[in-house]
Amino acid sequence: MSSREMFKFFDRDNETLVLKPDMTPAISRCVAKYFLDETMPLRLCYLERTYINSLGYQGRLKETTQTGAELIGDDSPEADGEMIAW
Repeated sequence: MSSREMFKFFDRDNETLVLKPDMTPAISRCVAKYFLDETMPLRLCYLERTYINSLGYQGRLKETTQTGAELIGDDSPEADGEMIAW
């Protein structure tokens, strides 16, 4: 996703604030920071608001709800099957 499709603001210290356009990077950062010592595989699910600022969304809501499930630490066919069945 290009930076032009993100909603960006600036705080009092001139730091850039961005509304989440997608949950995948946030989930990856969360796992890398908080769950490295957990027993794998790790199963996570989420339901979160995301925001996209795109000309292609003209006349549509720019706030959407993204839901997902992640199975981290297992790349077996059985893990793929578990995610499909979910």
